[in-house]
Amino acid sequence: MHVISAVLFAISANMDNIPLGIAYGIRGISISFARNLLIALITSSGTFISMSLGTIVALFLKKETAALIGCSILIIMGLWFIAGFFRKRKKSTRPGKSEASDQGGSDSAEPREEASRQTAGKEPQGGHGNLISITTRQSLALAFVLMINNMGFGIGANIAGLPVLLTSLCTFLCSMLLLTTGVKIGQKFKSNRLSSYSELISGILIVILGIYEFFV
Repeated sequence: MHVISAVLFAISANMDNIPLGIAYGIRGISISFARNLLIALITSSGTFISMSLGTIVALFLKKETAALIGCSILIIMGLWFIAGFFRKRKKSTRPGKSEASDQGGSDSAEPREEASRQTAGKEPQGGHGNLISITTRQSLALAFVLMINNMGFGIGANIAGLPVLLTSLCTFLCSMLLLTTGVKIGQKFKSNRLSSYSELISGILIVILGIYEFFV
């Protein structure tokens, strides 16, 4: 009975991973097994800590407060993506920009594309085409958001009497599975036409997620 409860808790606590994964996947960003493992470890550690020290943590970080912090970070992250989209569009519409692009032709496009791939991160091994891999810094930022959210859930799980180790293990496994699922879904919907709006779409998805989590 505890196993079923722990699995259901882990799924509900990690449902955020799906829309977040979609937001990354639709931008052509992959999450390698090692980075996914890192995110899952940090996320499940939040559950473990909050459940192990549930009574003490609850004195300083109420479930509602943890949820508010997590939602605020999600909304800020989404707004940052949206602002980045409009910044790039503003730069691309500056006078002389199109002329420079036309004169450069396809020869100049290749170095720019290569430079952008190197800046964003190395292309993952395994033949994923033009996908770029999430960086360690991005992984830590994403893991922090998910960990804060899971700490709120962990306090509730502690009050409900769920076993700490089993619940933390289920959280770890569900984190990896649901984040990978979200990324795969996002990559399926990615197309040449859609990719130009990928940053805007991912930002809107994350803002909607943050607002939804705030009221749920």
